[in-house]
Amino acid sequence: MYQRLNPQIDMGQRTPQTIGEELLDYRNYLEMEVEVNRGSDGWLRAESGALSTGEAIGTGMSILVMVVQSWEDESRRLRGKDISPCRLLFLDEAARLDARSIATLFELCERLQMQLIIAAPENISPEKGTTYKLVRKVFQNTEPRSRRRPARICAATP
Repeated sequence: MYQRLNPQIDMGQRTPQTIGEELLDYRNYLEMEVEVNRGSDGWLRAESGALSTGEAIGTGMSILVMVVQSWEDESRRLRGKDISPCRLLFLDEAARLDARSIATLFELCERLQMQLIIAAPENISPEKGTTYKLVRKVFQNTEPRSRRRPARICAATP
């Protein structure tokens, strides 16, 4: 990969910044096709513009899981010992997911021994773990300028 991107830098055609951005873009070295199960239509190739929110998150998650797993494998190989990684997954806008998608996300995190931290509305609550509720206080009839609905942070631990 590095050799494929580097010849142009010797000719002055690209900057190290551009090279770095290309090295960090997984699409330059990972070919992946994701399929989603559309019920009676069966398994169909996932197209980015036609994905539901849950499907889009699942697609991104599959990439994330592969990258994190390869980092852990390489770290174990280099250190020659077993490590206990800190696996955190942060998710904002969980309100866009339905109950089944949330349950799947909790199950995935449990299976992969990841800690899930989500910003979620009050109707989403983990079956186990710790829930923190953020509360805005009104002081002298004044609220903060950025007014949003109440949110909760759920930390589901494996």
